[in-house]
Amino acid sequence: MISPKSVISVQRLHKNLWWYSVANILLTMVTLYTKDMVWLIAGSVLGLLYWISRYFIDHPNISFPQSPANALTLLRICLLVMTTMMSPGITLFEAGVLYSIICLGDILDGYVARKLNMTTLIGEYLDKETDALFVLMSTTVLYLTGHAGIWVIGLGLIRYIYFTGMYFFITPDQKEIKVPWAKYIAIFLFVSILSCFLLPGTFSKSLLITAAGLILYSFTRVALIELRIIKVAE
Repeated sequence: MISPKSVISVQRLHKNLWWYSVANILLTMVTLYTKDMVWLIAGSVLGLLYWISRYFIDHPNISFPQSPANALTLLRICLLVMTTMMSPGITLFEAGVLYSIICLGDILDGYVARKLNMTTLIGEYLDKETDALFVLMSTTVLYLTGHAGIWVIGLGLIRYIYFTGMYFFITPDQKEIKVPWAKYIAIFLFVSILSCFLLPGTFSKSLLITAAGLILYSFTRVALIELRIIKVAE
């Protein structure tokens, strides 16, 4: 049975995350209109910091989990911001190398958290949202530099569009479900995005299109599972 404290934690976390998701969608639209990544970089990072801090403001008895895994996640965010800011002045390949380091950090922080048995609710969501922000920023860079069509923005926004809709259906105590095959699709997505930076050409674009189809399938299937769970609970 879930305690009232846990219910409140998940509920507030999701509420703040909903506002953050909506803000990222709007910021992306402004970025596409102005062709200036500063809007997305500054706005999304400030939104992410607000989302995290708001969680602890609402729960003053909970402190930020100071673990090596969370430190690695924060370093990934810093490197993501720096790489995206530098992207107009460096080559696509150089940006790809830096983005690759970010992806390797994703593997490392998850391993460290499990190894040290220091997994937390906020750490889990922070890692997930860092991954989503990586996809959004990297695909926006690909579009603005002319290496992918406008359709790739949908790939970057799919996590935020999904959550803004599902928020109205999930119950206050319900965490987002995990399915085993989703992580493999996510890995394929990251590899496909990186290939567009490191191996520009027809092959990398084909990989990215395939990844887009798999991600759409993944989010659709998870949404159906979530809705089935909610219906049974009712």
